[in-house]
Amino acid sequence: MAEQSVGIALGLLVGLISGFMLLILLMTATAGKPTRSTTVAIVGELVSIPTLWFSGPWVSGPLLRSLDTSKALPFYAVTLALCFGATAIPLLFRLIIRVSNQVAGDPRRR
Repeated sequence: MAEQSVGIALGLLVGLISGFMLLILLMTATAGKPTRSTTVAIVGELVSIPTLWFSGPWVSGPLLRSLDTSKALPFYAVTLALCFGATAIPLLFRLIIRVSNQVAGDPRRR
């Protein structure tokens, strides 16, 4: 039962914070006219999100070392996907629609 609780708690933590990090990066990326340097910086920040979660002392800490990951992983993965999706999907859909309208050349929807 402890593995389930830890898996859900980690999924909430990682999903919400990663989702909000993605939202902030996407809002920053779409705020102005993109340049090569800002695009490279934003892509670099997006690539660094997994490094935040899968490195550092908390990964090898006593809490996770004593955890049976085979029991916690399904709860972690489902909770992570739900939280990240609920956080990021609305903005991603708006971004996709905006870009598709720009590509289609519809001046009313810019």
